[in-house]
Amino acid sequence: MTQDQQPDRSSLEARVEELEASLAQSNGKLSQREAEVAELRKQLEISRLVTGTLIHDLRNPLSIILTYLAFCQDILPKDEGSSDFPSKMGEYLGEVYSATNHMHDIMTHLYNLMDPKWGVMLFDTDIYNYIIKPGVSRSGLDVRYYPETLPTDQDTVYADQFIARRVFDNLLKNAADHGGDNPVITVGHRINKGRPELYVRNTGSYIAEADRRKVFNLEVRRPESEGLGLGLNLCKRYAELMGGYLRADSSGQPSDGNMQNAWAEFSLGFPLP
Repeated sequence: MTQDQQPDRSSLEARVEELEASLAQSNGKLSQREAEVAELRKQLEISRLVTGTLIHDLRNPLSIILTYLAFCQDILPKDEGSSDFPSKMGEYLGEVYSATNHMHDIMTHLYNLMDPKWGVMLFDTDIYNYIIKPGVSRSGLDVRYYPETLPTDQDTVYADQFIARRVFDNLLKNAADHGGDNPVITVGHRINKGRPELYVRNTGSYIAEADRRKVFNLEVRRPESEGLGLGLNLCKRYAELMGGYLRADSSGQPSDGNMQNAWAEFSLGFPLP
């Protein structure tokens, strides 16, 4: 090849730059599309969670409302001399108000969760005063609280308060429903492998090691359980939506049906800031 036939170096460099720019542009478009797909998948998951929560959680307060309204009807005075009416009516209407207010809170938070402007909101949260204490109060259960020895700053977790409360409420209900007769329910928080965790443990039930992942599957539901079997599945998906996790543990495998030493525990892991 003669010197005249050799490609001009500056032309080659210009062509390389042109191809690199085109490749960068293509990569940028690909990254943008990937981000759009990820956002759509996130919104789809939120929509599924909202639908599942509406089906699962709103049934409980509505059932309470209907029950106590029926009680109110039963004690409506047949004559003006009924002595139970004033006190009992106040008690029953108080329960109706509490359940209705709880339903209103659920609807409000679900609306915010679906709004792209809000979505998942992570804040520093006092784990006892904003999650454990109000959750135990709402449940009406006799619960033991064991905060494990933690530095003061680790009493605060990074969480979406609505999601953390919903998961904790469901874990308490699960412990009461599946702990057998008079279960001992214990809640606490700790650091596990550098991640803060909130746990709910109940006596009287056991989850085999092979089932500790399966228990979160939508189709898994214990035969004695009423409802749709959405609770633990929703809890796990909510935990993952805020960047956390949910895991199951158990010990005291029963022998001949004796559940005396058996316990099951669910731990909610929080995201790191």
